[in-house]
Amino acid sequence: MVSTTTELISTACNRTPHALDWLDDSLIAFGAGTFVALYNPSVKEEEEVDQGVYATLQGHTKRVNCARFARTGGSGSATRVLVSGSVDATARVWVPVAGTDARAWECAAVLCGHTEAVIAVASVHLAHSGMVVTVTAGTDGTLRVYEYAHDISGGGRREGEGGEKGAPQNLQPVQTLDVGSRNALDVALTVLPAAGTHTGGGDGDGCAVLLATGNTDNRTHLYTRGSAGGEQFEKALALAGHEDWVTSVAFVRFQPDEGADSWRQNTTISHWRPGDIILASGSEDKYVRLWRIHPTGGSDGSSSSKDGGADKKAAQAMLDALTDSLRAGASIEDAAGSSSGSAAQAAQLSTQAHVMAGAAQSEHSVTLDSVLVGHDGWVHSVAWAQTQAPTLVTASGDSSVMVWAPDWDAGVWASVARLGEVGGAVVGFLGAALNPSGTSVCAHGYHGSLHSWARQKDTQADAGAGIANWEPQLSPSGHFGSVQDVCWDPSGSYLLSASLDQTTRLHAPCMRAGQQPQERPRWLEIARPQIHGYDMRCAAFVSGLQYVSGADEKVVRVFQATQQFVSLWRAATGANASEAGFDDASSALAVGASLPVLGLSNKAVESTQVQALMDADSSIINNSSSSDAHRTNDTYQVRQTHTDVVAAAAIARAQRAAGQSANGGAWLPMEEDLLRHTLWPEADKLYGHAYEIFAVAASHSGAWVATACRATAERFAGIRLYSTRTWQPPAVSVEGLETAVPLAAHSLTITRLCFSPPSAANGSSDDSDRYLLSVSRDRSWALYERTRGDGEGEEDDAAYAEPTGPYRLVRRQQKAHTRIIWDAAWAPDARFFATASRDKTVKLWPASLADEPSAPAKPVALAFPEPVTAIDFLPALLTGAADDSLRYVLAAALESGRVFVLEGAGRSDGAAVPTVWTPSEVPRAETHAAMVQRLAWRPRPERGRRSSQRLWQLASASDDQTVRILAVDL
Repeated sequence: MVSTTTELISTACNRTPHALDWLDDSLIAFGAGTFVALYNPSVKEEEEVDQGVYATLQGHTKRVNCARFARTGGSGSATRVLVSGSVDATARVWVPVAGTDARAWECAAVLCGHTEAVIAVASVHLAHSGMVVTVTAGTDGTLRVYEYAHDISGGGRREGEGGEKGAPQNLQPVQTLDVGSRNALDVALTVLPAAGTHTGGGDGDGCAVLLATGNTDNRTHLYTRGSAGGEQFEKALALAGHEDWVTSVAFVRFQPDEGADSWRQNTTISHWRPGDIILASGSEDKYVRLWRIHPTGGSDGSSSSKDGGADKKAAQAMLDALTDSLRAGASIEDAAGSSSGSAAQAAQLSTQAHVMAGAAQSEHSVTLDSVLVGHDGWVHSVAWAQTQAPTLVTASGDSSVMVWAPDWDAGVWASVARLGEVGGAVVGFLGAALNPSGTSVCAHGYHGSLHSWARQKDTQADAGAGIANWEPQLSPSGHFGSVQDVCWDPSGSYLLSASLDQTTRLHAPCMRAGQQPQERPRWLEIARPQIHGYDMRCAAFVSGLQYVSGADEKVVRVFQATQQFVSLWRAATGANASEAGFDDASSALAVGASLPVLGLSNKAVESTQVQALMDADSSIINNSSSSDAHRTNDTYQVRQTHTDVVAAAAIARAQRAAGQSANGGAWLPMEEDLLRHTLWPEADKLYGHAYEIFAVAASHSGAWVATACRATAERFAGIRLYSTRTWQPPAVSVEGLETAVPLAAHSLTITRLCFSPPSAANGSSDDSDRYLLSVSRDRSWALYERTRGDGEGEEDDAAYAEPTGPYRLVRRQQKAHTRIIWDAAWAPDARFFATASRDKTVKLWPASLADEPSAPAKPVALAFPEPVTAIDFLPALLTGAADDSLRYVLAAALESGRVFVLEGAGRSDGAAVPTVWTPSEVPRAETHAAMVQRLAWRPRPERGRRSSQRLWQLASASDDQTVRILAVDL
């Protein structure tokens, strides 16, 4: 029986502002493709559970736009009820599976009713009734309200009725609010306390539920309803003041520790009272507005008290100081839409308190409290941390994340941290969240990767101002487009992935500080060799330090590793370069690489540039910035020279850091480093194809590279071979002329190319790469045999006498399948090969067919429930139960994302293709949610937790934007 565990889930956050939320120090949830990813940001180095994404929640059929944990009505803290909204026009409620320590989650309910995409969700848990109120906003111009029990996982799911026991139930809205063309971009929920319970902050009987929405009419709308079941939301106020769309809203309740009164010394919030609700609204006008909501009248902080009057004067003085610098006006409309101020009054900040009649049998006042100015681009998200003095984080398109806190001395809200990049490669941040204590920030940007920072405890900071040193933290990363290919380097040291997001990425098992050799490493992205201008389609390693890649262009590009990468890989993994087979070769590599301005070809950075900076003053290295490029002259040459210098400086810093950490834990690149400083230089370009490259393959000997492009006619469906010694096609003598002739056999696009492994059972490479196999969309496969040489690339420069060069066609099987053939793979001993097709079968073909071109083919067919899109054989034969038997292991992936591992018994004499195969399906929670594009077994096994255990690792790439590695115990 086959058992599997997940080693790596590499994925990116979706490009939507509300896709990420922070529950507590142990859980962040974010939308990734069509599923919700769960990430533990607080894993300590000494813990067994690896840091990173550990689970994905599957259920949505289209992109997840938003994910939010339900908040409690009293404290506002997050609960373990997660709601996600999707382009599939539904929202789903997720809860932990009982008895799993909250690491496994399940869908408890599907919220139906929307006719278009759900773009925002918010939920509040009413403790007194045990109910959860959820509001969803959709692009259909409606807000929909749902109610369900907080323990829905226990008693809220449907049983029977012809469906599977425990299947999620479909919930219909209890109320629909039509906002028309003024679409709500975000929603937030909290509880207005009942009369007489203001300072307590509870949500008992008589309280009201308060809903805020940020709309495209540049206003923030407020709705109220009672907390009893079946109550209806009613429009209360419309807050104006923003000059552009309101993109994000968030509530926080001011709840200082009982008995603590230090907040009274903070002039910024001294007029607040315990229990006040603060609403933050962010807008595309680059500003954030804070609105204070508090009960009217009484001794708990009304404007009639002496203290309240003095505090209000202080707040008025603060707002008057901002009036001259702000052109935006603020006014408040009531539920009927009538304005509370004239046009002249709207030209300045209004601090007039306006009464909001709620359902809690009390009136509340809404007042503009502060306007936060600091961002230079659209504000995409706002989020609070429930701390002693509330802390706010904002994310903007200006490539910055700002942390705001009330300044103790200045009497205004100040930015205590501006995080991100200045003039860097991050194209703005779309969302950010704070952990409950306000000491860590997690943000996601346009490229999908997470960026994390933590406030350092040992910093010498001004405690009153809240200024501290924030250090970047290691965060998971991944592709934000369909992953088309994965391949291992020949030694199995690291995995390369290629994606439609126009990047290739390297993943390797990295050691934690102080980790023992017998402990399991964690898989991380350690380099981004290629950041291209075209969608990536395929890649193949020629050697451990060189690979070729194909994209939606007519050129195949060759990339060479750098000395910086080898140093980084050794420091991160603790591996020995000589064991990987490239210790001697690394000294001849370029030091690093940089991307030219407006260019697509990575340029090598030579050792002389780095050495000059290493010998120079350290301030030059530490202070180099890409923004310096414009200080002298904005010409291409000056900017390009500076790009090289900055890249060399970064490489020098990386080398120093790697050297310093080699003995005390790995230095690992952050997202900013991966974007700019881990490139591989381009060594060559291979020309010849007329259309976009679709398939590449490298021979096991490293002597040949085979390529194919998209084709709709036979003349374009040829295979082109290139020698890795010269990076030129082999010369073929045709009528006395030397020319390059492609291998012809197909009439449509070739989908996969495979060189045969050594056929000897002992692993000898004497006949490695004897055959080249191709499969095509024309439903046929073709087998080519090597014409001369031993495959080691030692042939002379004389032209090939054979008209097809180093390989010749020996067998073509037309109509091998009834539908498109997507993939092919060789058995580890090259005795047979497999083809996978859309006709829901995998067929096994003996290699002896090449010796008998006219013999009828009788393949062994394996049937599957869905189209098979990817296959791969384990690169080793396992010993069977009988002395003379061997076990073949085949992995197969289906169009829906399901993965199977099949074991077939064969005889040691190789008399026949195995006909009996035993399938085992990988648990659905560990597989993909969309079509699998590629499977690849690691060339060597890894030691398991037991000394005798050997685990084989299976990598997979999918349209669901993830790269996964499964450890398979065979």
